Amino acid sequence: MPMNGSLLAVLATALWLGACANPFSVLAPDAAEVIQSAWYPPVEIPAPRQHYCYRTLGRVDCYRTPMPEQASRRVGSFDDAPAD
Repeated sequence: MPMNGSLLAVLATALWLGACANPFSVLAPDAAEVIQSAWYPPVEIPAPRQHYCYRTLGRVDCYRTPMPEQASRRVGSFDDAPAD
């Protein structure tokens, strides 16, 4: 099926425009500007809560405060982010 002139002109124009650079790309912000912009306000992250864990007869129990008298049973401590 032969192509008529107008269809060929539309295809050629589309190819020519597709190969052109975006003239507005100089106005687009770079990654650093986007990160530093005020689009997203800074989020305050609360300090994590500390847990102190001690071995018991059947399991490990964790407490918010350390128990110095039970130091020999201590298996570790960890930070626990508060639930929202």
